[in-house]
Amino acid sequence: MSAEFFYKSYAKFSKRGRKTRLSVTPFGLIIIFVCIISGFAGINLMSSFLYRLFALSLSFLIISYFSRIKNFNNLNIKLFFPKQFPVGEISQYSVKIFNDNKKDIFDLTIVPVVEDVIPTLEQFLKYKEPNEDKRNFWDRKIYAYRWMWHIIRLFKAEFTAINIDFIKAGSVAISKPSFIPVRRGKVTISGAYLIKKDLFGIFNTSKLFQLDEKITVLPKRYEIDKKTVNMIKADIDRTKNSLYNILHKHKTGDFVGLRQYVPGDPVNNIHWKSWAKTQRPTVIEKGFGKVNEFNIALFNITKSEDEKFSLKFEDTLSFTYSLLEYFSKNWFTVNFYYFNNNELKTITVNNDKGNYPKLYEIICKLDYNINPEIEKLVNQLRKRLNKHSNSFFVLPEYDEKIFNFVDSFKPITALNSDDKMDRRRVIKIPEVNKNIEQITIT
Repeated sequence: MSAEFFYKSYAKFSKRGRKTRLSVTPFGLIIIFVCIISGFAGINLMSSFLYRLFALSLSFLIISYFSRIKNFNNLNIKLFFPKQFPVGEISQYSVKIFNDNKKDIFDLTIVPVVEDVIPTLEQFLKYKEPNEDKRNFWDRKIYAYRWMWHIIRLFKAEFTAINIDFIKAGSVAISKPSFIPVRRGKVTISGAYLIKKDLFGIFNTSKLFQLDEKITVLPKRYEIDKKTVNMIKADIDRTKNSLYNILHKHKTGDFVGLRQYVPGDPVNNIHWKSWAKTQRPTVIEKGFGKVNEFNIALFNITKSEDEKFSLKFEDTLSFTYSLLEYFSKNWFTVNFYYFNNNELKTITVNNDKGNYPKLYEIICKLDYNINPEIEKLVNQLRKRLNKHSNSFFVLPEYDEKIFNFVDSFKPITALNSDDKMDRRRVIKIPEVNKNIEQITIT
């Protein structure tokens, strides 16, 4: 049988299982099985005890089924989420239930509905589970482990059911449950099920309330180690030297004069009127007194993707996000450079503009480019960066061409590899996603 057949079978079973869980409780499933087994066994064995058990369980099922609440009129649900959450940290959100009925309501359950985690047929056929070839013949042919791997790969947030014991008539109940962001990316909360059990807790009545809440799951964060912090502080102290000020471009002091533009000068310092008169790019020269500023260049590229690179890339993004948080807390201005479709992209952020969250959104959605035109990208970055500015280069893997370029700038370099660890200004990116980003199923 083909992979397409198993994909359709697993998808159908997944949808049916979801519907079953919404309509019948685990206790209800036990009662149904007891009713069926005792009924068939009673016919075969002619046992009066089994007949009585069958009659009792069937009575429970009938009474429970007809005692269900028929509708949820005049009830409404709203969910309120902060917009950004880091991976692996228990986070809170707010739930409000509005009861506009004239009667009190008891024992409600709310289940948030996250975007569908079922892969598309194209994804299922194209992407294999890592090390799938090492599994036995039967496991490879039924594709069960590939299916489970795709479910885990697409699973981004873990929500638990919210139990509301009591809501007065005409009032609002507020709850602040927790959830765990599991994987970096955008998560869409498409709705929430409101569930009410029947008299005996066998059957459920449920209603889906449509929502459209989007949250951002950021990479896992951690405290930057002291070695890295000391390097950053040393670079800042060095650039505050009065001799270095001649070379530095981003200054906030008083007006000193005009001079010819050189690569690395900020656009804000261009004196447009002088440029128009002299037909030469002219910038305003300012005195000493500058802001704390760093360039961060993230090389989100790889020569060829292997099974382990995805995890290394997540560790790289975790380091980058943690570094940005350090800069944000210490009121740095950051010029952030990254690559997208063989083009260099940049964004400048600082606390005055309040646009650090915008950069975090970019990191949330960021992916790596496979087999890019490295020389083209390096040349683009060389034209944009000023050698005399403080820089931090972040590399998910070692590449000789890139590292030769890095050497010419002498930045602090974070590398997710054991290469070049003997160098003074090279630091190793730690593994922090090992327990969260599980890419194989055992």
